[in-house]
Amino acid sequence: MNGSKTLGYVFSMLGIVFLIVATIVGLPVLSSINFLRQFSPETFLSLFIPAILPYVIIASLMFVIAAVVFFSGRTPRIVHAKGSSYSHSLSNQVSPPHPQVSSCPSCGEPVIFIAQYQRWYCPQEEEYV
Repeated sequence: MNGSKTLGYVFSMLGIVFLIVATIVGLPVLSSINFLRQFSPETFLSLFIPAILPYVIIASLMFVIAAVVFFSGRTPRIVHAKGSSYSHSLSNQVSPPHPQVSSCPSCGEPVIFIAQYQRWYCPQEEEYV
């Protein structure tokens, strides 16, 4: 598992944790509903929404960050000795003369033959096989 996936899972879990915290924070307000019945619905909402809103906002941000991290991790990048990086394009993915490797030996995912380097590349682990 590469770093982007791990980071994406971490932010997803943080989002879930903040949703659970929002539920826990909102429970006392909901449990006092008998007391709040003497007030208008606007009063109930004015107590309930501010109690859970910060946690819901933070959870939403965590899910957005997780989605961005997952999406950014899908584009493999190679850093050359000179330090410049680029994404693999379809023009670099030429069929090899002799298809010896079809999957990564460590993760089992399909690999891509990069004609420019005459090597197999694993997009999952972001390294050459």
